[in-house]
Amino acid sequence: MNEKTITCIICPSSCHITVRGSGNSIESIEGHTCKRGMKYASSEYLHPERNLTAIVKAKDYKTPVISVRTSRPVPKDKQIACMRIIRELEVGPPYEIGRVILKNILDTGADILLTNE
Repeated sequence: MNEKTITCIICPSSCHITVRGSGNSIESIEGHTCKRGMKYASSEYLHPERNLTAIVKAKDYKTPVISVRTSRPVPKDKQIACMRIIRELEVGPPYEIGRVILKNILDTGADILLTNE
Protein backbone atom coordinates (compact mmCIF):
# COMPACT_ATOMS: atom_id res chain seq x y z
CA MET A 1 0.00 0.00 0.00
CA ASN A 2 1.26 3.48 -0.90
CA GLU A 3 0.85 6.55 1.28
CA LYS A 4 1.04 10.14 0.09
CA THR A 5 0.66 13.34 2.09
CA ILE A 6 -0.90 16.15 0.11
CA THR A 7 -1.20 19.79 1.16
CA CYS A 8 -4.60 20.97 0.01
CA ILE A 9 -4.66 24.25 -1.95
CA ILE A 10 -8.43 24.58 -2.27
CA CYS A 11 -9.03 26.83 0.75
CA PRO A 12 -6.90 28.81 3.24
CA SER A 13 -6.89 25.95 5.78
CA SER A 14 -4.13 24.15 3.82
CA CYS A 15 -4.98 20.77 5.31
CA HIS A 16 -2.32 18.07 5.27
CA ILE A 17 -4.23 15.15 3.84
CA THR A 18 -2.94 11.58 3.92
CA VAL A 19 -4.09 9.32 1.12
CA ARG A 20 -3.47 5.58 1.24
CA GLY A 21 -4.05 3.26 -1.65
CA SER A 22 -2.57 0.95 -4.23
CA GLY A 23 -2.50 1.39 -7.96
CA ASN A 24 -5.61 3.22 -9.09
CA SER A 25 -7.64 2.64 -5.92
CA ILE A 26 -7.84 4.64 -2.71
CA GLU A 27 -8.15 2.82 0.61
CA SER A 28 -8.44 5.87 2.89
CA ILE A 29 -8.26 9.67 2.96
CA GLU A 30 -7.58 11.37 6.31
CA GLY A 31 -6.88 14.91 7.46
CA HIS A 32 -9.32 16.90 5.31
CA THR A 33 -11.74 19.31 6.94
CA CYS A 34 -14.14 19.63 4.02
CA LYS A 35 -15.50 17.63 1.09
CA ARG A 36 -13.63 19.83 -1.38
CA GLY A 37 -10.34 18.83 0.27
CA MET A 38 -11.26 15.16 0.02
CA LYS A 39 -12.07 15.58 -3.69
CA TYR A 40 -8.82 17.50 -4.32
CA ALA A 41 -6.69 14.88 -2.52
CA SER A 42 -8.38 12.05 -4.40
CA SER A 43 -7.77 13.76 -7.74
CA GLU A 44 -4.19 14.65 -6.84
CA TYR A 45 -3.46 11.05 -5.81
CA LEU A 46 -5.06 9.35 -8.81
CA HIS A 47 -4.58 11.87 -11.66
CA PRO A 48 -2.36 14.85 -10.78
CA GLU A 49 -2.65 17.74 -13.25
CA ARG A 50 -1.06 21.17 -13.56
CA ASN A 51 -1.53 24.28 -15.69
CA LEU A 52 1.51 25.10 -17.80
CA THR A 53 2.82 28.57 -18.53
CA ALA A 54 5.77 29.31 -20.78
CA ILE A 55 7.15 31.64 -23.41
CA VAL A 56 7.54 31.03 -27.15
CA LYS A 57 9.45 32.79 -29.89
CA ALA A 58 7.56 35.65 -31.54
CA LYS A 59 8.03 36.94 -35.10
CA ASP A 60 7.48 40.64 -35.80
CA TYR A 61 6.57 41.39 -32.19
CA LYS A 62 7.78 44.11 -29.83
CA THR A 63 9.83 41.53 -27.89
CA PRO A 64 11.52 38.32 -29.07
CA VAL A 65 9.20 36.14 -26.97
CA ILE A 66 5.54 36.06 -25.91
CA SER A 67 3.82 34.28 -23.02
CA VAL A 68 1.52 31.30 -23.43
CA ARG A 69 -0.47 28.96 -21.18
CA THR A 70 -2.58 25.85 -21.40
CA SER A 71 -6.35 26.21 -21.64
CA ARG A 72 -6.77 23.55 -18.94
CA PRO A 73 -4.51 21.51 -16.68
CA VAL A 74 -2.48 18.72 -18.27
CA PRO A 75 -1.50 15.42 -16.64
CA LYS A 76 1.63 15.83 -14.57
CA ASP A 77 3.33 12.91 -16.34
CA LYS A 78 2.99 14.72 -19.71
CA GLN A 79 4.35 18.09 -18.59
CA ILE A 80 7.94 17.60 -19.73
CA ALA A 81 6.86 16.30 -23.15
CA CYS A 82 4.47 19.25 -23.52
CA MET A 83 7.22 21.71 -22.61
CA ARG A 84 9.53 20.16 -25.23
CA ILE A 85 6.89 20.85 -27.88
CA ILE A 86 6.13 24.36 -26.59
CA ARG A 87 9.85 25.20 -26.57
CA GLU A 88 9.99 24.64 -30.35
CA LEU A 89 6.97 26.83 -31.19
CA GLU A 90 7.30 30.15 -32.97
CA VAL A 91 4.25 32.37 -33.38
CA GLY A 92 3.49 35.27 -35.70
CA PRO A 93 0.77 37.91 -35.85
CA PRO A 94 -2.00 38.45 -34.98
CA TYR A 95 -1.11 38.74 -31.31
CA GLU A 96 -4.45 38.48 -29.52
CA ILE A 97 -4.95 37.27 -25.96
CA GLY A 98 -6.60 33.86 -25.99
CA ARG A 99 -5.57 32.99 -29.56
CA VAL A 100 -5.02 29.24 -29.89
CA ILE A 101 -1.55 28.59 -31.25
CA LEU A 102 -1.58 24.80 -30.78
CA LYS A 103 -4.67 22.62 -30.40
CA ASN A 104 -4.90 19.56 -28.16
CA ILE A 105 -1.24 19.23 -27.20
CA LEU A 106 -0.34 15.54 -26.88
CA ASP A 107 -4.03 14.57 -26.91
CA THR A 108 -4.52 16.11 -23.44
CA GLY A 109 -7.52 18.21 -24.47
CA ALA A 110 -5.50 21.34 -23.64
CA ASP A 111 -4.80 24.06 -26.19
CA ILE A 112 -1.84 26.43 -26.02
CA LEU A 113 -3.10 30.02 -25.79
CA LEU A 114 -1.43 33.42 -26.08
CA THR A 115 -1.62 35.33 -22.83
CA ASN A 116 -0.10 38.61 -23.97
CA GLU A 117 -0.94 41.00 -26.79
